[in-house]
Formats: sequence, structure tokens, C-alpha cells
Amino acid sequence: MELGLDEARSTIDGTAGRLGLSRRTLQRRLEETGTRYADLQCSVLIR
Repeated sequence: MELGLDEARSTIDGTAGRLGLSRRTLQRRLEETGTRYADLQCSVLIR
């Protein structure tokens, strides 16, 4: 994936940077949808 979520060592900081966001902004946007970064990462790795 372009965002790097499929990498075993993917970090929220790295993903936020790829999106042009700060870590906190990405966290807030995920929270608005009821999603945590760890849950999103796990769902991508399972596929």
C-alpha cells in the first residue's frame, strides 16, 4: 500500500507524514470515525 500500512513496522508518524498530516491530526480524524490506528493496521495486515 502507498501509505505503508501493510509494512510490519508501519508507524502512525510515518503514515501521517505520507498523508501530509501531523500525528495528532491523523489520530483525531480516526477518532471521528471510531477507528484506532492499531485496529486499522491490523485489518490491513490480516488481508
